[in-house]
Amino acid sequence: LGCETLQPYLEKSQAGAIVIMASTAATETFIVPQAFNAMKAALIAYSGQLGQMVGPMGIRVNCVSPGPIKFPGGNWEAIKEVAPELYDATEATFALGRWGGPEEVARTIVYLASPASSYTTGTNVVIASSADLITIPLGSQTGRGFSGGPPRGSAANFFNARGLYKSGICACYLEKMAFFRRSLAKRLAPTHPIFDLDQAPKQRL
Repeated sequence: LGCETLQPYLEKSQAGAIVIMASTAATETFIVPQAFNAMKAALIAYSGQLGQMVGPMGIRVNCVSPGPIKFPGGNWEAIKEVAPELYDATEATFALGRWGGPEEVARTIVYLASPASSYTTGTNVVIASSADLITIPLGSQTGRGFSGGPPRGSAANFFNARGLYKSGICACYLEKMAFFRRSLAKRLAPTHPIFDLDQAPKQRL
């Protein structure tokens, strides 16, 4: 919706550029199969198709897919506390031997949005130094008891079936999902009463 709204203004600018934020989770398993991975994959497909549509208008569309990025208050700080084994296993895959920072993602976005990349469109730039994202192998300590098959039921049941409650990964994931829902509800409640947590039934969220 935002891209459609801004399209006429970007066309008039003579240097229109759109940068969409995806993730390496779009192409690799990020911990477990989950909606986040699928949504990021959809963004990569959308950016490529949007680029084909608005290219004749002089508007460039690119996508960036950051890998594991660490910053104060971020996901990986929480994972380090509740699932140090996962944190260490991820860190061990870095070809550059260190975590990426938000400023490194920002520099790539600035480049793609600027006239310096005037002939770059329809691409997905991966910002990562690791070959693969962390996955939970079958039979591992954190994934024991899982014999295969598609996930069923709620996210909590999915994690529990793989023995992930003990590692804390599930608790971290569910806590962040709950925080996201609360934040979204707070923003929407003034104009959409159905999202008012004090009035609407919790199951609606």
